[in-house]
Amino acid sequence: YLRLYAIEGGNERLVTALDGGIRATRRLGHRVTGVGTAAGGRLRVTADREGLRREDDFDVVVIALPVEHLERIEFAGPRLAEALHRHVAHHDPPADILRVTILFDRPFWRPWLADDITMLAAFGGCCLNDESAPHPGAAPGTLGWLLGGDAARELSGLDDDELVDAALDSLPAGQPGAGAVRRNVAG
Repeated sequence: YLRLYAIEGGNERLVTALDGGIRATRRLGHRVTGVGTAAGGRLRVTADREGLRREDDFDVVVIALPVEHLERIEFAGPRLAEALHRHVAHHDPPADILRVTILFDRPFWRPWLADDITMLAAFGGCCLNDESAPHPGAAPGTLGWLLGGDAARELSGLDDDELVDAALDSLPAGQPGAGAVRRNVAG
């Protein structure tokens, strides 16, 4: 149910494709500072660009932002403000997450890592991603570990070499290539 996808040319290609493929008013490069109501049940969006403020009215507004950015927007009107407050409170529980990503000369895990993502018992349960999976013929390969909770808090104090060692030690030793991983650290 989880897949890792990449956009060739980077995530900015998604914005470019949407900009060229939809018929709507778009304001690229603007920072939205407020959303409120306007005449006739429309929505008024206030935005800044290079110090210039503008207001535009829309029938529909789609907001796709991380929670921390939603909190920076003023939502006018008690009903809208309360709805966004509930949304932010629901989707912003505190969490401790640590990500470790390692680049390897070759993707030795492909024979035993059947999907792009799996769970390991290490670190109290962590997610292991084949981050190079969208490019199956490519070498080198990249693995990413996503740790949460107590393990993330405990390991966050380690230096990079210690984190890499811990991640490498978590690979399933019985799988081809996993037990033979060696690090080559340049001084």
